[in-house]
Amino acid sequence: MNSTSDYLEKLKFPEIVRTWIDVRTRFTFEKEVTQAVLRIRGKLFLDIGANMGYYSALLSKNFERILAFEPDPYSMKMLRATVAAGRLHNVTTLSQAVSDRNGTAILHIDPKGSAASITDGRGGRQLPVPTIRLDSIVKENVDLVKVDVEQAEWKVVKGSEASIRAGRILRWVIEVDDQKTREEIENYLRQRNYFTRWLDARHLFASLARN
Repeated sequence: MNSTSDYLEKLKFPEIVRTWIDVRTRFTFEKEVTQAVLRIRGKLFLDIGANMGYYSALLSKNFERILAFEPDPYSMKMLRATVAAGRLHNVTTLSQAVSDRNGTAILHIDPKGSAASITDGRGGRQLPVPTIRLDSIVKENVDLVKVDVEQAEWKVVKGSEASIRAGRILRWVIEVDDQKTREEIENYLRQRNYFTRWLDARHLFASLARN
């Protein structure tokens, strides 16, 4: 896919949103991931660590419903602007950090404003945020879960154990930077009947065997 401009034109996005998504795609922003997820369609997509809404916007016509989780207030402001500009009526935004327990956690916000994490202390601002386990909200099949949570991947996966055992999460795309964590998460999912492959150096794709 050389560009997503034609695709986005068909979705009737305002020009500013189409341009933003198209530029990020054309200039190698997670190209392999973008190409892989655009092939997936279904009823429900969970965008965990949605940031400004790139994947929620890009996949808004591929899924009946999208839940976009983003605990950082600034990123949430931008996410809601993306949803409003694109008239993405099937996208619900949630100001929560997905984790391994329901409660609260400290969100560490990068001083440069480029990332935030509930596990990775980077200095800068700290903010208490609500946390939620996927098992608390997943009551039906989820066609795709995308995870970009800055080293809190295990917390997301551990908070999904019951859903994984029940076979309700059909596919994952998980961004993982740490080599040890890469191996652990891949092995964990393989042991639970997922086929896995790496879309690029940092993104693990996992699909239940029946898919």
